[in-house]
Amino acid sequence: MQKRILLHIAETEHLGLTCSRQVREISRRMRIPESTVKWSIRALRDFYLIEGGTPENRGVPAKVTYPGLLIAEGLRREHV
Repeated sequence: MQKRILLHIAETEHLGLTCSRQVREISRRMRIPESTVKWSIRALRDFYLIEGGTPENRGVPAKVTYPGLLIAEGLRREHV
């Protein structure tokens, strides 16, 4: 699940969506509960694979960090 979410954020970060908006979009597209997406995004943040706004710093777009980008590229190559 986290792999799919990381790939989705990597592919859509150019849209400038916040983490909250990404949660809604991912939930809708992948047909999984928002709570599941939130837990996965929290884990990706904890491992510094993505970054975005916090409750104190809202409105910051979600984006993939450099380590996250390397992992996403590896995942893309696996699926080709």
